[in-house]
Amino acid sequence: MSKEMRRMVMVLLVLTVSFMFFIGCAKPPTQEMESAEKALTEAKAKEADLYVPDLFKKAEDALKKAKDFVAQKSYKEAKAAAEEAAQTAGQAVAAIEASKARMKQEAAGMVEEAEKSLAEIKTLTATAIKKKVQINREEWQGMIGKAEVDLISVKNTLQEQKIRPAYDQVKAILAQLKAKTGEMAALLGMPVPGAAATAPVTPAAPAAKK
Repeated sequence: MSKEMRRMVMVLLVLTVSFMFFIGCAKPPTQEMESAEKALTEAKAKEADLYVPDLFKKAEDALKKAKDFVAQKSYKEAKAAAEEAAQTAGQAVAAIEASKARMKQEAAGMVEEAEKSLAEIKTLTATAIKKKVQINREEWQGMIGKAEVDLISVKNTLQEQKIRPAYDQVKAILAQLKAKTGEMAALLGMPVPGAAATAPVTPAAPAAKK
């Protein structure tokens, strides 16, 4: 075999080995994808989606990108995205307890605020009835009763450590009570709590005597 022929054989051999090595490396990052899927599943099981939704979504988005890269056969990018997804899911899990504690504290504060608003509505409603302001008495008393029951439910839910449901429920209750407080204050011609000073409100006419 001539020297030139041997050189060509060596070149072909190197090219073949390099190609086989490339083929061997260019495989989907199966292990990294599985780790990322597992990390997301564990994070969701621990309610990371409820207590650290931003981090959880970031992890979900990274996993989606990894799957898209796999579909495009961009395996290097897919591996990096899968690793990012697993890492972010881990960060989400680590942040759950602190977020839970903060949310529980905020929920307890909203319960106190809601109870104050409810007491104010009771006082305003009693005043409206005494002054014979035209209101739907049964509707207002029914709303007050429902709010009392709902707040008891929130407290029980907090004690059961179902923090997110309690937080969402008391937030909605508080918003409704504040709106109703403003509505009743307006009916009585009083300043609406939390509102900027405006022109005096004309009190509603008392109910006609029969």
